[in-house]
Amino acid sequence: MRIETDDAGAPIVRQLGIDRVRPHLARVALWTKATALIPPPKDVVRDVLATPDPPLPILTRIVNTPVFAVDGRLQSEPGYSTATKTYYVPASGFSVPTVSDCPPQADIDEARAMLGVDLLGEFPFVSDSERAHALALAAR
Repeated sequence: MRIETDDAGAPIVRQLGIDRVRPHLARVALWTKATALIPPPKDVVRDVLATPDPPLPILTRIVNTPVFAVDGRLQSEPGYSTATKTYYVPASGFSVPTVSDCPPQADIDEARAMLGVDLLGEFPFVSDSERAHALALAAR
C-alpha cells in the first residue's frame, strides 16, 4: 500500500498491484539482461507483492489532526509515526501550537477551566464522581 491523494487532494491509501510496484522497483535497482537495461521482471514484482510479512511499517489510518500514542506522546510532526502507526497529513490551514513538556501554571489553570467550565460546566452531573469520570475521559 502507499499513500496518494484523491481528486480533492485528500490523502488516501492505495492498494499496490504489479503496475504500481514495477516503476518503484525500476528506480531502486538495476535490472539487466545481457548488457541492456530492462524493467523489473513481473515474476519479481509478484514475489514482492506476495511476501507474507514484508519488512514494512503497519499503517492503521491516515489522520489530519495530531494524535496521541499509547505512551502519551503527541504525534504532531507530519508523516508516519511508528508509535501511533498513523500517517499524519495536516488539514489545509491547520496548525498546532507547540506544547511544552513543563507548561506554566497559568496554562494548566486555563486547560482545567476549559475542560471543567467550557466543556462540561453546564452538564447536569448527579455526583462529583460522575464529573471526575467525565474529566478523566476528556483528559485521556
